Amino acid sequence: MFADDLLDRLPLRQCVTPTGEAGVAFAERKLLDWLSRPAQFQITRYGEGGQIHAASEAALDEARSLLRDAYGELISFGQPVVHTWVCPREEQLMEPIMQLRVEASRAHVLPVLGELKERNADVQEVELEPDRAVLRGEIRLAELLGYERTVEGLTGEAAHVVSRLARYQPATSGGMPGAGSWWQS
Repeated sequence: MFADDLLDRLPLRQCVTPTGEAGVAFAERKLLDWLSRPAQFQITRYGEGGQIHAASEAALDEARSLLRDAYGELISFGQPVVHTWVCPREEQLMEPIMQLRVEASRAHVLPVLGELKERNADVQEVELEPDRAVLRGEIRLAELLGYERTVEGLTGEAAHVVSRLARYQPATSGGMPGAGSWWQS
């Protein structure tokens, strides 16, 4: 289930604060539109600054990098936040659930799988090949934050992680079935 707003398809958010000349450029939206990659991230004006709406942490990193290249030290970033919304029909808080695909060497499959289990992921498939493993599943975005960097550390940067929004589902303090975690709004 998705919300009606197209930006809800970009469930990771981060505030951007420009200073000096960057504030003037933010007021004129053309550069923000040009820097945006609508399927991956959208940079919008928000108050005196802006906000990045991103499909994943990798997309958020790309947006921050582009903004740093464009504005240098005249820009700062807030903490990333997982977007949630209230479904008016069901009157429930909805949170993003991500599809996840992790490819790593077969030698690293147990630590990678262990990290997914610690994050309450629903691992649906483990495909083992002679030299590599591919894991597929679903995970709450709130549980996924920081996973890619953790896996890079576990595998010596030899793993490849891809995630995308699968759907929004009612938020629970337990997260995915059988999980015990928290959510952010």
